[in-house]
Amino acid sequence: MNNEFDYNSHYLTRDGRPWFPVMGEIHYSRYLETLWEESLRKIKAGGLTIVSTYVIWIHHEEEEGIFDFEGC
Repeated sequence: MNNEFDYNSHYLTRDGRPWFPVMGEIHYSRYLETLWEESLRKIKAGGLTIVSTYVIWIHHEEEEGIFDFEGC
């Protein structure tokens, strides 16, 4: 996946062709981990080319100084 990105005064380009990225968002903490891949595939099938997410820190540090990155 070696794309070349550039821009001009009108639009972005990818591999020399006009490119208009479409962005969506997913809150991974609201989905079971087993559904993440399916959800991302649906996003891609819907035409989105960029996905953003938030790291909801309270899920990883419910008590100050105690971190938990296990599970969903």
